[in-house]
Amino acid sequence: VVSFGFPHVYDIWLKYLTQFVARYGGTKMERLRDLFDQAVEKCPAEQCKGLYLMYGKVEEDHGLVRHAMSVYHRAVRAVQKDDVLEIYKVYVSKASSMVGVSKMREVLADAMEVVPGQQITHVSLMYADMERNLGEVDRARAIFTYGSQFADPRYVYCCRLPNMYLNLRSSFDSLKTQVASRLLGQ
Repeated sequence: VVSFGFPHVYDIWLKYLTQFVARYGGTKMERLRDLFDQAVEKCPAEQCKGLYLMYGKVEEDHGLVRHAMSVYHRAVRAVQKDDVLEIYKVYVSKASSMVGVSKMREVLADAMEVVPGQQITHVSLMYADMERNLGEVDRARAIFTYGSQFADPRYVYCCRLPNMYLNLRSSFDSLKTQVASRLLGQ
């Protein structure tokens, strides 16, 4: 594998790593981690997405959750800009299912800083929706306000923003009404 360079060695690494996982499973995790680290070390940003996703999946199935989160954290910084949002979506879903809300908040806050340009709008919508579902209305409002600064109404993906804003607004208004009725009722 060392004899070849990227992009030609990518398929060789995929085949080798797939066969290694199929043969040894989780019995030789240290060796497998070394192989994945060698594979992604010199991999160009355009090709490393698949390797990182495979590495993360192997860590989830056979390794430690901490290692899986570390792999996804490294992946968002190594892939090309077009794939950052997609990797963050995977990272957020894995963090919520494996670790919990505190890690999910940390990942989404990190995404707000790392995700390029107008893709921040998507991240802020996910983050605000999560906070709203947790009952953190003020926090959701602040996140939504921050994310809306990056929205460009000329693009199709922003068509969700007015609906999302109205949903959040109705949630805020209903919560405000509930709080007011409780205060007045006491």
